[in-house]
Amino acid sequence: MKKVGVLCLFAIIIGCVLFMQWDSFSKLDKSANQGEYASQHISITSEKGNLKVKQTITELTKKQRYKVLIPDQAKDWKCINGYGEACETKWNHPDVVIAEDSKLILQYSIPLPSGDAFLIDDWVTAFPEVEMTGTEVEIVDSLRRQGMWVTGLPLKGAVEKDLIDFYYFEGQHTSPAIYWQAEPLQKNSHVSGNIDLYTKGETEFFQQLSPNIEELKGYPYTSIILTDRIEATTANGLMILSQKTTPDNLLKKTIDRYFSLKFTETSQYWLVDFLSALVIESVPSSGNAQRVHDEFQKKLTEKEMEAFIEAVLEMEGIFSPVNLDKALSNIKREETNFFVKSVEKQEPIELFFFDERDVLILGNHYEDIKMINQDGKKLFPFKETMEKFGYNVKQISEEEIFLKKDDETYRFYLNELIFIKNDEKYGVLQNPLTVLNNRIFIEKKWLQNIFNLKIEETSSEVFLSY
Repeated sequence: MKKVGVLCLFAIIIGCVLFMQWDSFSKLDKSANQGEYASQHISITSEKGNLKVKQTITELTKKQRYKVLIPDQAKDWKCINGYGEACETKWNHPDVVIAEDSKLILQYSIPLPSGDAFLIDDWVTAFPEVEMTGTEVEIVDSLRRQGMWVTGLPLKGAVEKDLIDFYYFEGQHTSPAIYWQAEPLQKNSHVSGNIDLYTKGETEFFQQLSPNIEELKGYPYTSIILTDRIEATTANGLMILSQKTTPDNLLKKTIDRYFSLKFTETSQYWLVDFLSALVIESVPSSGNAQRVHDEFQKKLTEKEMEAFIEAVLEMEGIFSPVNLDKALSNIKREETNFFVKSVEKQEPIELFFFDERDVLILGNHYEDIKMINQDGKKLFPFKETMEKFGYNVKQISEEEIFLKKDDETYRFYLNELIFIKNDEKYGVLQNPLTVLNNRIFIEKKWLQNIFNLKIEETSSEVFLSY
């Protein structure tokens, strides 16, 4: 019995130690390395079936522990500290290493696919708790000298020697993609330092590309390659397009890339097509983007559309439907939730604007009731407004709406120019009701003429009463 008790006590102690270790490990992201910066130099040697990588991280904090994300495709990965010794790991977790001094050296190999062209992405060991201030990549090649190396960083220099070729790239991207093809490529002049275009020969594409790209605030560096050696695709800092790409298509794809990096949700990517088309004054290619474009052309003037895209191009960081609505509202000086509702429904709604003034009914303010300005008409949400005046509102069918208050009844029809009050039919020249995005509205003048309501407007409020 005594032996069993000792074993239980021992198991409890071991469990507590393991829990404390795991609890400390799980708090790495919260307690360590916050706001830390470093730089990295990556040396790549081109070998027969793989790339030999030496990734050196400097300016780290001595004795600090660092979480690393090892690439899935990495082989023979190992970590060496600044003294040339194997890195110490924390609690036997290979993805948590300790910097004995301010440097860590990571060595591994990346297998290469066969063929006369290949693209490699997500091959760099990442430090998620550290912000890299700069990345240098050098490639030493003695086997594939007939071709050309391109990365998602600007090419700063290339030297051909007797036995090897040497490439040097430098920039801000922490994990630039790498591309190689057997056929030589010509590097063309860049646009504001943000784009390098690699083609089979010299090109004048930049004459059309340059002025449009310079309008895009903070365009990230991109290497664009025109080739038919592999399928068109995008990778980290790199975009591959067909060699047959026209100047117009190149411009569209380049601006698409800029806006695609501004949205994190794939469900919002149709907005990329719409915004790109606005910038280059073309027609969107997707159905949803085309419908938004049509709504803008119907509801906005040319100057308002220009002001909207100017406001969008001034935005920093990630875009959202909310800040797109805010930009549009500021231009019209009226509120809208067009982009928010369109994204929620996953298809564009009809564009309309809310009057910014508060609506008061019988002295009470209601957040859910806003006056809408549409095609020169002032509209109120029919059901919500009439219910505030004590009416019971019921939609009998898709076309008929019934109202009742005490002994007073009304029937309205969406498809007929009549309404019925207390069983007496009245004809009208236009329908009092309007349907916007599956919601029924009534025009201001019909509230006054049919229901004898008083509507008064000031600079800040709209009053509805008897």
